[in-house]
Amino acid sequence: GVQTCALPISASTGPAWLTRHGEDALVSPVDDAQALARSAAMLIESKALVAKLSANAKRRVEDEFSEAAIVKRYLQLFQTVRASCAA
Repeated sequence: GVQTCALPISASTGPAWLTRHGEDALVSPVDDAQALARSAAMLIESKALVAKLSANAKRRVEDEFSEAAIVKRYLQLFQTVRASCAA
């Protein structure tokens, strides 16, 4: 996705757990074209903001959504289930 390419996103909808306004994306209310335009303008005008959002998004994808992160969580789940069955 966009976040793995270290590109900032400006969105108006989507899962709240996927993007964090001001941390790794700019999120605008649905049906608020002016707010979306303001977010896009902020990205155009501020290279520092783009760099911050991009770096945070890429780090979050690697930490929480990469194959390695998902496999680690599944292994933890399986170990928990196995331990509870053995008890």
